[in-house]
Amino acid sequence: MHQRPRSGDRSPEIVESPVWSETLAGVASCVAQANAATGQGKRFAVESALGTIGSADPCFPEALEHKSAAERARQSESSCGATELLIAVATTWAHHRPAVNKGTSLARLLARRLSSHEQAVLAGELTYAVSDREAEKPATRLRQLAASLSEAEETSQADLIALQESALELAAVQVRASGNIAMSSRAGEAPEARSTRVDNLARAISAEISTKATDTLRRVPQGHDIAALHLGSCLRLLSARSIISQFDSRPSAESELETHLHDIRAAWVDLAGLEYAAVAALDGDLENPTYEERFGDLMTAVAEGGKNVLYGGRLVSRPEAFRGSKAWSAQASTLTYAVEAYVRGLRETPSGFVQAQLVILTRLVRAVAAIALIDLRRAQSPAGNGHKKSLKMSDLRMRRKRL
Repeated sequence: MHQRPRSGDRSPEIVESPVWSETLAGVASCVAQANAATGQGKRFAVESALGTIGSADPCFPEALEHKSAAERARQSESSCGATELLIAVATTWAHHRPAVNKGTSLARLLARRLSSHEQAVLAGELTYAVSDREAEKPATRLRQLAASLSEAEETSQADLIALQESALELAAVQVRASGNIAMSSRAGEAPEARSTRVDNLARAISAEISTKATDTLRRVPQGHDIAALHLGSCLRLLSARSIISQFDSRPSAESELETHLHDIRAAWVDLAGLEYAAVAALDGDLENPTYEERFGDLMTAVAEGGKNVLYGGRLVSRPEAFRGSKAWSAQASTLTYAVEAYVRGLRETPSGFVQAQLVILTRLVRAVAAIALIDLRRAQSPAGNGHKKSLKMSDLRMRRKRL
């Protein structure tokens, strides 16, 4: 779900989430209605507000998971302190800048920050996982700022903005964790239920890409730098205007959608094959492949990583929401880091090849997720009946392999 800006409206698109939207609505309502401290109680109110800010704690998943159902419900309703934190920031602004009413704008800025995260989820770049590390840094900054403001005779605009940004960062983490609790009873994540069909689909796509990569590697002449060749091919493919224009097009007819998805899928498969070949080529430069200890082999690592993206972002139930253009752009920008790391490896920096393989692998698993989402969407389309049958045959083949 999302609200698109009207023509001529420059305000950013606000994207909602099935996980935290209700929690955010509750926080926004309370913050918008809160009145800044006025009159004789003003000084006391701001001191109380700074006390609230200074005592802001990060939302630790490990601690929340062990709470009772009633405690989790109360934690979700209060959004782990996000409401109180933003009201305290608005009160502090009102004390130092009486002409500024931050109640409504703070709620809007929080929505934008969460919307940005959701757009990354829809592109397969992030999931709903929440780490305690995300909360520790802004919580620490808030404690420092609150201590500084309580002692300062004058407060600058820059200090208030820094306080606001840290509070919004922590509040966003708290709202996401609260949404996770409401959805899955765990603050750290809110994945979809796993399905045999999707598991089999991810494995089938991984096998398809492995076969394509093997064919690609066979065509490389001996003596060439295989990893560098394939990384260069990835970047050329990602910058191809003909493919980028396909992502930007929006088929108006259902009959055109199947052809559109078929062409987009082919582009993702070509990219994934090149990335798979690059990862495999880097195995020869490492004492142990980065995926070996956890997954054993590359095909399994790719399938499992793709599934984590799909389930962790709750994308299986909404393949039509996938932001393919944004995902394609993220591939291009991130693979440049792999090139830089690879060059460091060639200069005999031991960690260079390790970092290069890890970066390419993160791109590869997201390419697998993209292909899976296209397959799921084609299966939903009336014009994709043939693809539904191919998915069923894929399920059948995977069952036979297990037997």
